Amino acid sequence: MGDLPYSTAGRGPLGGRTNQPQVDHGTTNRQRSKPGLQCEDDLLLSISAYAMLQSARAMMDEQAQEIFDLWFSGEADDEVTFDSEEWGNYMRAEKHLQQQIEARLTKHAEQLRDQSKGSTHTVEGEIDLTFHAEVGGKYGGYWSGYNLLHGSNKEVGDFELSGRFKAVRSHAPGGAYTVTYEKLEYVFNDIADVNTRYSSDVGFARMAANMASCLGSLPPKDYTLHVEWDAAAPIKIEVK
Repeated sequence: MGDLPYSTAGRGPLGGRTNQPQVDHGTTNRQRSKPGLQCEDDLLLSISAYAMLQSARAMMDEQAQEIFDLWFSGEADDEVTFDSEEWGNYMRAEKHLQQQIEARLTKHAEQLRDQSKGSTHTVEGEIDLTFHAEVGGKYGGYWSGYNLLHGSNKEVGDFELSGRFKAVRSHAPGGAYTVTYEKLEYVFNDIADVNTRYSSDVGFARMAANMASCLGSLPPKDYTLHVEWDAAAPIKIEVK
């Protein structure tokens, strides 16, 4: 079963729109107010709920499981940071995100033209950028960490890029130059929540709340997440 299509505008984790991110703090309360399955004393229903949970998790990659498990547990901190080497490798492997990063750096490099116009030497400094970034498939989904993240959320920081740059002009003033970006660090900021404007998300949230009830667990809890990693190598941008 593949990722389900939801909205051509894109989605955040478990349903948040990416082009107009919003924080839906009422999701948990709404789920608590919905009648859940009363199956604490029904062994068959409890086993069925557990089997459904394991079946859903089996379809997810490790990163999706980590995001989902914290949300489903109901015990996540209000803010959670994922900064392991596994997460770093995972985010570095997302080619579409790397293209977005390089596009932003290219724009920054071109803006250095006036600063380096009268020099045959170097221009260097720090870079700090914040912009909207997207990972995963066009419509998001549940089965990969990329699709759960999908779009950075501007309400909690969007996508952050920081590091240092050095622009070197090797020819006459006004000619081509190379900008090297190094010590680059990235933060993908998002919210693990449910967008109640989408019936698929409402259904998923109700099912999750019912499973939690059957298993005697807390209801799912929304949380802010930050994925942090650094670039594996410097990035060079040629400006002609």
